Amino acid sequence: MANKIENEKMEDKLKQDAVIDKVEDNQQLNQEISEKDEIENKKKAKNKIVIFLFIVGVILLGFFIYNEFIGKYKEKTENAYVNADKNPITSQVSGIVKEVYVTDTQEVKEGQLLAVIDDTDYRVALEAAEAGIGQAVRGYYSTMAMSDTANQDIKLKEISAAKAAVDYSRDLEAYKSGLISAEALANTKAMNDQAKAALRVSRANSQNAKVQISGTLNDFPALKQAIVAYKTAYINLNRTKIYSTINGKIAKKNINVGQRIVVNQELFTVVNLNNIWVDGNLKETQLKGLQIGDKVKLESDINKKEYEGYVVGISAGTGTTFSLLPAQNATGNWVKIVQRVPVKILISKESLEKNGTLPLGSSMKIDINLKRDKKQDKVEEIPQLNSSVKSNLYQLNESEMQSKINEIIEKNRP
Repeated sequence: MANKIENEKMEDKLKQDAVIDKVEDNQQLNQEISEKDEIENKKKAKNKIVIFLFIVGVILLGFFIYNEFIGKYKEKTENAYVNADKNPITSQVSGIVKEVYVTDTQEVKEGQLLAVIDDTDYRVALEAAEAGIGQAVRGYYSTMAMSDTANQDIKLKEISAAKAAVDYSRDLEAYKSGLISAEALANTKAMNDQAKAALRVSRANSQNAKVQISGTLNDFPALKQAIVAYKTAYINLNRTKIYSTINGKIAKKNINVGQRIVVNQELFTVVNLNNIWVDGNLKETQLKGLQIGDKVKLESDINKKEYEGYVVGISAGTGTTFSLLPAQNATGNWVKIVQRVPVKILISKESLEKNGTLPLGSSMKIDINLKRDKKQDKVEEIPQLNSSVKSNLYQLNESEMQSKINEIIEKNRP
């Protein structure tokens, strides 16, 4: 019995030793695995660092290559806006607006009638000026008749004056001889003086008439003055009709029917959207190498389309220089701020025709290519803004007006 118990204890101890050996083996195995994992993780970390450094190197190399061969020939900014000439249509006469034919955003053609001012007063003024010409013409011929009458009157007055002088000379001798009284001589002298005065008046009237009608009818001062008044009335009547001076779009309408307007009041603003440009405000540090004629790519924030253009002008000063209140830097608290210089960029007509026109003030992204080929087109071949603008609407049809004046003159000739 005792041996059996002893054997069982021995078996239990052997089992315990086996378990302990197994646990120790497992711990040793786990330690070996952990050491292998640690070595493997270090290798992976090292590989990641190498890959990261390689990627950073590639990026830096790419940045260097881009900046050296591409980037330094590019200047970009989003501080750019569409601009164009804004043509104000003003009134040259005052009055009540009678008719308006256009509204905002409407496209118009050069010479298109936009509005009409009530012309009643101006028609009356023209009729009065026409009557003035007629009166001047009749006055001319009346003065000619008066001149002829004055010449005849001079001859009669000369005969009367000669007779009175003879009578006075005769009575003077008779008075000296005591044949007539002093009273009779005084009467004869008075008649002689009256005849001389009448002759002087007649000659003065004749001379005055000759001065007024010296030359032809067209030289008659009263007629010249009347013609000037007629032309003024004629021109003012024509100015009651308001026309567009250019092809474009009505950007602003400032009048309505029934409104009273005054001279030089702005009635409409017309914008020519076929001759637009972009004002790109570049930093002063971006102007190095910029030249007239550099090609520009532009992207509109409205339609996201790409336009092409050319640099056609660089402002003579920064934006702040021409502001209403220029910055004053002569102070102790001075902080340097990078200034921006406006650069004018002409959008090509082909781009406008392809992608459509752009409203004024809309934002653009610009990319200027500073890399210029030595064989590039000359500056004079680069498209330019249409700076020479002319309108024939203000030219007076003088032949038609002169024809009407001649008709009035002929009607009033005797």
